[in-house]
Amino acid sequence: MWSPVPISEREDETYGTAIRRVAGTDTQILYYGSNTTHQATAQTGRYGVRSLLPQGRLARPCIFLHCGMPGDDSTLGRRHRIRVFVDFWNYTLSMRAVDQDFRTDWSKLGPVLSHAAASVVDATANGEYQGLNFYGSHDPNSAKDKKLLRWARTVVDTFPGVTVSMVARQKKHSPPTCPICRESVENCRACGADMRGTEEKGVDVRMATDMISLAWAGNYEIAVLVSSDRDFVPVAEFLETRGLKVIHGAFPPKGAQLTQRCWGSINIGRLRERFRFSSPR
Repeated sequence: MWSPVPISEREDETYGTAIRRVAGTDTQILYYGSNTTHQATAQTGRYGVRSLLPQGRLARPCIFLHCGMPGDDSTLGRRHRIRVFVDFWNYTLSMRAVDQDFRTDWSKLGPVLSHAAASVVDATANGEYQGLNFYGSHDPNSAKDKKLLRWARTVVDTFPGVTVSMVARQKKHSPPTCPICRESVENCRACGADMRGTEEKGVDVRMATDMISLAWAGNYEIAVLVSSDRDFVPVAEFLETRGLKVIHGAFPPKGAQLTQRCWGSINIGRLRERFRFSSPR
């Protein structure tokens, strides 16, 4: 079934102007102009372009919204906008438990998970990859972490669609304690170094904030959440009350509680060969 939505002659000046006006809708879009009598071949992708000789009530240029009725071969297929959210350290440690020497190709991870998530929601649909949000932390006083920070900002952040967020780890307020006598040990008795370790602060909050704010902006319909932290359960439940689906990028059996609360899940370990990094020869 086709439903015509008239547009102005000014909008008819270019196909792009007319398409942009409705590109945010979830329906398939075909454009009918009035400048030619022949029908052009529909373009592949989210919308196609056709032309129709003005006649009757459709004399004005129109955008036609297709409802995608079953059995209609003219439909171009449902496309879901998908964004991937990755807790870097959670992902790294979980993948290391599956494959100790695994190296991730960060340019492929997002598209692979996006495609897998679309299949979970609808086996006949295509995923429109919106991007990957990468969240990590680093110790400013660690030479190793300085290299990590540089790699994240100068390599990972340059891949198409990838956005990197790195926060500095903070010193723990309390020093470690002896497991027997429970005495606090603030400094190493041999060298005097501070025994307090560092802890990650703010990464989970930033991830949750971005998931909600980008959903509010209409950036995605499906979120792939790569973390085993059950603190994300309220976020997943909230987004689903707004009609959005959260797919858990899981490493079962880790994060079982989060998997249960998400709309669906994918086993990242089983997909790893699709985004394994291979050095160029």
